[in-house]
Amino acid sequence: MAHEKGALTHMDGARLLNATVATGIAPKNYAESFDTLWIDLSKGLGAPVGAVLAGPSDFILNAWQWKQRIGGAMRQAGIIAAAGIYALEHNVERMAEDHANAKRLAKGIAKAPGIGIDVDSSIGHFRPRFWRPITRRIRRTRKCHRHTPDKIDPTHRHFPIRC
Repeated sequence: MAHEKGALTHMDGARLLNATVATGIAPKNYAESFDTLWIDLSKGLGAPVGAVLAGPSDFILNAWQWKQRIGGAMRQAGIIAAAGIYALEHNVERMAEDHANAKRLAKGIAKAPGIGIDVDSSIGHFRPRFWRPITRRIRRTRKCHRHTPDKIDPTHRHFPIRC
């Protein structure tokens, strides 16, 4: 839809390589419908800092010029670039180890009393077992009603809920 309206699209690929390792889908397949892409080299890859911005050459030139204008120039950047290159060449496959370790940690945390954790997601989420989302509490304490905007009475604290 963005392209139909003449807008460019951008993929924040901070965790793109995590998704690639977890699913086996090539990064190109994830990114092919976007005009530009950002890959963070410090999230999961182990580089101390750095990122890669990819896109058409005129876009990259314009981005580089703006980076320079607003003080983004960095002296001695070669050593940092070397760390990023090393991370891309050696640490992508190692992400599978990170995923396995994260799952093992999540399973261990899930055994702790009072903690619930989703061990099947690629990113661990946890919440205390006693906590319930507000919609669940509302469903348990009130009858489910279909509300249309004209029937909602804010003075009686009725909430539109889909059952």
